[in-house]
Amino acid sequence: MKVFYKNTGLYPYEICPCGSNKKFKFCCFKKAKQCLKKDRMKLKYNDSRLQNMLQSNWRETDFKTCFAGNDDCKGNIKSAHSIQNNRILNRISESGHVYNIEASVINSNLQPEFKKISKNKASTFFGFCDYHDTEIFKAIELNTYEGTEQQNFLFAYRAFFVAYHKVIRKMSVLRNSFKKYPSSLLDPQSIIMYRTAQLDIKDDELEYGLLQNMFIKQDYSEIKSFVYVLKYEVNFAVSSYFSISKDMSNNVLHNIYDLDESIIIPGVFINVFPVEGKTNIIISYNKNIESNYSRLFKQMKDATEEEFLNYLSYIIFNFTEDFYFRPSSIEALNENQKDSMIESYTSFLSPFKEMALKIDGLHFEFNLFKL
Repeated sequence: MKVFYKNTGLYPYEICPCGSNKKFKFCCFKKAKQCLKKDRMKLKYNDSRLQNMLQSNWRETDFKTCFAGNDDCKGNIKSAHSIQNNRILNRISESGHVYNIEASVINSNLQPEFKKISKNKASTFFGFCDYHDTEIFKAIELNTYEGTEQQNFLFAYRAFFVAYHKVIRKMSVLRNSFKKYPSSLLDPQSIIMYRTAQLDIKDDELEYGLLQNMFIKQDYSEIKSFVYVLKYEVNFAVSSYFSISKDMSNNVLHNIYDLDESIIIPGVFINVFPVEGKTNIIISYNKNIESNYSRLFKQMKDATEEEFLNYLSYIIFNFTEDFYFRPSSIEALNENQKDSMIESYTSFLSPFKEMALKIDGLHFEFNLFKL
């Protein structure tokens, strides 16, 4: 895959990434040059301190809002679940816990690892007031899933907002880092992360506006969904929104590594959840900005179940953070399998790493749906 890294430096007259709304040249430029050596010394901490800093920085960015965006909000902004707690997380939890993958500091580097967490904290975000969280999602919280346009829209709507909330927080983490360590404004890797966050927010703001328009009109027909029902319960659940780079034939759908500001990279809404002896899979896209997803949906429709699940397993594991596992399904894996999953989880960042893992037989090839 050809990877583009455009605009990896800051322009003198662009708005400073620190969030001051001043031009970079007149804001943090001189400070960044002066702090280059001093900031490097500051970052020579042990893993425990870096881990505490990481967690503290993430907590500081949390914010409360009601994405419904109306004037009729009531009650507090609540810590809502993007994946239903009683109906879904209860089915995959054991002793009130589930597994997910979180970043930890290991040998001064960020590395993902499996973490056991309370199901009550899984998939939560402060995205809706009490009134809207209750009223908007009644059709999927109180009713059995029947695949109606409204239900598919609501699953997509909620999946989007948990991802959008996280994207905004990631930008805040970067801004806070630039303020604390100005020299990072001169680091190409930091600027790549900043450019990526800028584009993610730009694309998500477009999606946000379109979803809100559908919600206000109560016209759900512009969300196109592919629904597949498995005749067994899987050991994980997903509710997420993300962009996909390749289709089932390995053809490029979107170059997600391209930092060209003129390109819009739309996402898909994916929900996978077990219920009473079966598993519902809902994959949706917005037809207004669908790009090549209609081609992908035709491929999924024509594929065998094994082909479809292998592909879905791959994109879920490579492109989202928002999945949760039944503890016993992870604990049953041996250490080599766990290591392979973790290594593969980060490989999407580098096509070369993915290739190397496949050559060495270490790439995660088994199916999430068979865990």
